[in-house]
Amino acid sequence: MSIEHKKLLSVLVNAFPNAEIDLQDTVGDQNHYAVAIKDAQFHGLSRIKSHKIVNASLKELLDSGELHAISVTTSSP
Repeated sequence: MSIEHKKLLSVLVNAFPNAEIDLQDTVGDQNHYAVAIKDAQFHGLSRIKSHKIVNASLKELLDSGELHAISVTTSSP
């Protein structure tokens, strides 16, 4: 399965409405993505905790197999 860039970006924007989001399809197959999310809610959190927040927002897509792989980078402004 695969997921369109536009759909994945929409899910991320809905989950992180105040964030600066950079989403890239790393292989061009709509199966492998990298996302960088800059959001104040990540301030003071460990990398693991902030990544868990992002993964939780993508849980349905990951569990269904619609999203195969995503590399996550988080930061605060």
